[in-house]
Amino acid sequence: RAAASMPYKQILSPNRTGFPNTFLIDRSFGMFLLYGILAAALFMDFYRCRIPNLLILAGYTAGLIYRICSCDIWYVFITDSIVIVLALYPLFLIGAFGGGDVKLFAVIGLFLGLEPTVNIFITALMAGAVCSVIKIFAAFLKRQNFTLSNLYIHFSLPVLIGTILTLHGGITWITF
Repeated sequence: RAAASMPYKQILSPNRTGFPNTFLIDRSFGMFLLYGILAAALFMDFYRCRIPNLLILAGYTAGLIYRICSCDIWYVFITDSIVIVLALYPLFLIGAFGGGDVKLFAVIGLFLGLEPTVNIFITALMAGAVCSVIKIFAAFLKRQNFTLSNLYIHFSLPVLIGTILTLHGGITWITF
């Protein structure tokens, strides 16, 4: 079967070198690490309104160790991560995303690769739109003024939702 028509669970399970998946680190351990980093980012984003660089560094280090220990071609995933940062950097410059959100997508790219990360990004944009509508509706019901400060979206929540929906819900927007 062609890889483009497979769900992500089947694409992510075999590694690119042909070694058995249980060579050094199991795939589910990598997903456990990724979800732990995303949950910590969500907590820090809600608690401090920013994602600390130390958390991003820990995520990038964990992703790199995971890729090396799972016998994947790890430099391909680093290249994917760099491409993601370069693609999202203009959105950071215009203020559409925070720097922590862009770096968080780089960590996701290191764990999963380019195609799943692009699909997670698109799903996160949709989830962010839903969160925005809910927040605007709640502000309307409270009869608050619509300012940017009270309509701020912590984008780590849509990123976590997008990751769950893409990896486990089978949502695929683009294949390449």
